[in-house]
Amino acid sequence: MFEGFVFRFVFVYTMPEEARNEAIRDITACMKMGAYTPEVALTLPLADIATAHETLELGGTIGKILISLE
Repeated sequence: MFEGFVFRFVFVYTMPEEARNEAIRDITACMKMGAYTPEVALTLPLADIATAHETLELGGTIGKILISLE
């Protein structure tokens, strides 16, 4: 638990469609209120995708690693 958050992972592809849509609405509302802001550790261009994979494999990165398609 971090700052009152609990993360539970769910395989969304097997969820009923209405449950998935409700989750999307709830998460979107949470983000619009500013209650959740994902931590971005690194943004890399697509040409550096190998670096992104290596960074993940090394561990220790806190936050998301994003790939820019531009």
